[in-house]
Amino acid sequence: LFRSGIERDIAAIESKLSSLQDESQRLAQDCPSRAGDINYRLQEVNSVWQDLQRTLQNQEDSLGEASKLHKFLQDLDDLQAWLFKSQKQIASDDLPNSLQEAEYLLQKHLLIKDDIRDHEDSYHNVMDTGNKVTYGQTDPQYQQLGQRLKGMDTGWKDLLKMWQSKEKFLSQCLGFQQFLKDAKQVEAILNNQEYNLAHVEPPNTLEASEAGIRKHEDFVATMDNNEEKITGTIVSGKNLVAEKNMFSDKIKEKVVSIEERYNADRKS
Repeated sequence: LFRSGIERDIAAIESKLSSLQDESQRLAQDCPSRAGDINYRLQEVNSVWQDLQRTLQNQEDSLGEASKLHKFLQDLDDLQAWLFKSQKQIASDDLPNSLQEAEYLLQKHLLIKDDIRDHEDSYHNVMDTGNKVTYGQTDPQYQQLGQRLKGMDTGWKDLLKMWQSKEKFLSQCLGFQQFLKDAKQVEAILNNQEYNLAHVEPPNTLEASEAGIRKHEDFVATMDNNEEKITGTIVSGKNLVAEKNMFSDKIKEKVVSIEERYNADRKS
């Protein structure tokens, strides 16, 4: 409302000034002896008008700079609040207890990376604007603002490092939980094989011998079909150990157990 009122006043002054210029020309023609005085007064009016325009432009520029500074401070506050929230979210001590939980937490963490990418332009804009605003300033308030910018820069870099560290942690958890799932299936297979091997009864008739042979052939075929699953689990476990998975001790212990049982079944 204030700005629109000034604009109406300016338009009225411009209209009045135009009328004065027309009237001065008419008066100078009607009274040539007064023409010098009329032109002098008109120049004074024009000079005041130009001073007014410069003053208004300076005020508008100042208001524009104040508006930019206000927007920058608001953007800085918003970015710092988001940064704190994101760091807190990443720092949560979530430890998955199943493959499903590991997959969920890793996917959730990847979404945070998307959010970081979405805020990257805002971060650079705030830093660039802030550096321009504080450059060469000695006022304590601007120096304090400079410290906030340094804290923002440090916090941003820390956030990226935190995300990478958590991503590595969750990826290792996912690998461990996948191995545990596979190992559980393999152990069930080995339990079944060991049970069958422990309950082989010697045949006492020709028909029983033939049935025993067919049963043994079926058992061997089943073992062959399960071999890829068992050896694949052993290999994946050893790979996790070689990659220095944080759960390497537990993985190695289970791999050794599975491999020993597998070799024992093959020899039987």
